[in-house]
Amino acid sequence: MNDYVYLYYLWNNITEKVTCTDDHEFFCKWFSNLDHRTVAKTQTDTVTVLTFALGMNYDVLAPEPIIFETMIVKDGLTYLDYQERYATHREALRGHKKAVKQFT
Repeated sequence: MNDYVYLYYLWNNITEKVTCTDDHEFFCKWFSNLDHRTVAKTQTDTVTVLTFALGMNYDVLAPEPIIFETMIVKDGLTYLDYQERYATHREALRGHKKAVKQFT
């Protein structure tokens, strides 16, 4: 039997706080709504820069949980070869601004 407890990191885009839970059902409901997870979105004529909460730690070896990500979408369908991940909301916003500047 696996006794490992999965921790989920829930981003609240109103309070700008992250809470942690092990409630899988609650996490699935939260995760299914991209609006709950969106930190920033910038759309131009050619690309969309998206920064959002991942909901899980994507680097268990990092000193802090890596729970935010910025990606670039072209034409609404194709993800460009760009991905940056962050531990904090502040880092995610800085990374979003950097990506917008680089791709627009």
